[in-house]
Amino acid sequence: MRRRRVVTVLYLISASLSAARNVVPKTPPPDVYLITIDTVRADHIHCYGYNRIQTPGLDTLAADGVRFSQAFTPSPVTNTSHTSIFTGLMPGTHGVMDFGVPLSAEYPTLPELLKQDGYITTAFIGSVILDSRKFAPGLDKGFDYYDNFADATGVKSRWNRLERRAAVVAEHAETWLNTHTGKPRFVWTPSPHGAIN
Repeated sequence: MRRRRVVTVLYLISASLSAARNVVPKTPPPDVYLITIDTVRADHIHCYGYNRIQTPGLDTLAADGVRFSQAFTPSPVTNTSHTSIFTGLMPGTHGVMDFGVPLSAEYPTLPELLKQDGYITTAFIGSVILDSRKFAPGLDKGFDYYDNFADATGVKSRWNRLERRAAVVAEHAETWLNTHTGKPRFVWTPSPHGAIN
């Protein structure tokens, strides 16, 4: 029953976006951007009251948008919590409880629903633990393009082998955005917290 409710909620989000297109005058549906930062605590972000660090980008987003003060993750495991974000389901339902556990095809994802509504969907990951071929199989469901890591980089540094700096993730996303216009876009850019510096 819970799965049906969550799937219904995800469908309603997609249907609402579809209905927005049919409003006269016809306006294009908005681009949707999802930015996630792995393993960062709210009490270490300036807009949540932590004054020992400056986070101007996040502060601007918090001031211009909606800042939630009571948001919790269903799991400390990266791919498990992101699977919950994309399916609207708790880990015990979607079954992705650890790295390498695939997401079942039976559960629709937000990117799949947006794709059905005419969106181009893409992901630019910042950590190898979200690589859909290695540690997060099935997390790429519904994405037209999912920027996995190269199979072999030949470098010993963690950068571009295990993690990408936020600037690199943003550069990949910006390049893609500049060449994919004309349709509404869903863009997910997850970054590891260490990549922000």
